[in-house]
Amino acid sequence: MCCCDTTEFLVFAIVILAIGFPLHVIGKTLEDELKDFCDIMPNEEIKRIAESHIKTDKEFNEAIIFLQSNTWAGMIRDVQQNADWRKLKKHLNQSGLNLDGMLNSFFNFVTDLKPISNDKKVPRSLRSFFNEIEVILPIGKLMAMLHEKKQNSTVFQEFYKKLSSHEVHKLFETVRRQPEMRRILIELKSMGARVDDTLELFYGFMNWDSPAPITKRETSTRKNCLKEDFEDFKNLIPWVTLKNISDQHLATDKEFGEVIVYFQGPEFARIVNAVKIRPEYQELKKYLEDAGIDIEGLIKFFAELLMNAKPGIETEIPKIEIRKARSFRTYLDQVEAAIPIGKLLTMFNDKMEHSEAFNKFIKKISEPKVKKMVEDIRALPEFKELFEKLQGMGVRVRETLIIIYAFLGWGSPFEGKTST
Repeated sequence: MCCCDTTEFLVFAIVILAIGFPLHVIGKTLEDELKDFCDIMPNEEIKRIAESHIKTDKEFNEAIIFLQSNTWAGMIRDVQQNADWRKLKKHLNQSGLNLDGMLNSFFNFVTDLKPISNDKKVPRSLRSFFNEIEVILPIGKLMAMLHEKKQNSTVFQEFYKKLSSHEVHKLFETVRRQPEMRRILIELKSMGARVDDTLELFYGFMNWDSPAPITKRETSTRKNCLKEDFEDFKNLIPWVTLKNISDQHLATDKEFGEVIVYFQGPEFARIVNAVKIRPEYQELKKYLEDAGIDIEGLIKFFAELLMNAKPGIETEIPKIEIRKARSFRTYLDQVEAAIPIGKLLTMFNDKMEHSEAFNKFIKKISEPKVKKMVEDIRALPEFKELFEKLQGMGVRVRETLIIIYAFLGWGSPFEGKTST
């Protein structure tokens, strides 16, 4: 078992590569700000999942045995002795992070596990464990909270400015390219950690250039066109992958097919049309179209996707039951996992900084009168029925509203409300 000092870089790597647990920070005011992030992390559930894998997952046990080994400890020591790592650690501490306290939390998590030795040689893998963790992590809420605090909290703005500075970025890049660090990353990749995807997300949070080149046109050197800005976001969506996921479920998943048939049927159409004919909806639609959103085009696009879906297994128009909702939730989990959140966030930050048209658009749709229009629609009985129906099918409507409200600086969508 490696000592605390020799495992702190391991712990830091897991922070970045697996997306994780609470932060410990210096300064009461900053601590209060970051405690909000800690409070929405499902830490007890993560521990329960880890303990469950210890009991049933031989590959997970093998990975934990390795992470507690002298071999891994030696790899960590090699990184810790690197002068650039020490500089990076110093800068992170100076930004407000109590790095030793944070890393000790991870050290305790790893060392508290009691792995079971395998009689036969099996590969090391954390992938199935990560798969379960990724499902329960509230990434959307964390992103929305980050955006809200960047907009409204002076103390968090100062902290974020130091943490995401050019100097820290440069040091981080230098450390990432060190041979000692590359050994760590290769080992984590071999155990199923999504190293590249998580670095992409982390860089997006920091508003740094992508660690791996992504295709995009420079907003600072092209025409300031909102339509082209939207096209850039659209080009980041993996449409072929999403179609393949949908086709697979349509071909093999009867319960998923029954949910699609319900969406195509008269009852769901009645609920949607009841919302669309209300003057509150028409007012918001006109405002958003004037702001630059092609509402009719979006509705037509998604309607055609839905109506053209052909389940490959015989289905009947169902009553939506819990088991069918679970099946649809599984589909949505796969779709959400395929969306490149880090790249989208990086592009959003880039356009807020460089695109005057996009900046004006966000400002226009963030106005208090737009929030009032949205609140009026949410108060409609027809919308409440639609909200409850979608929520019951596994669509994360509440979480989506939380993200939208946070990004637009509107506070919580559920203050003083019990449902929609």
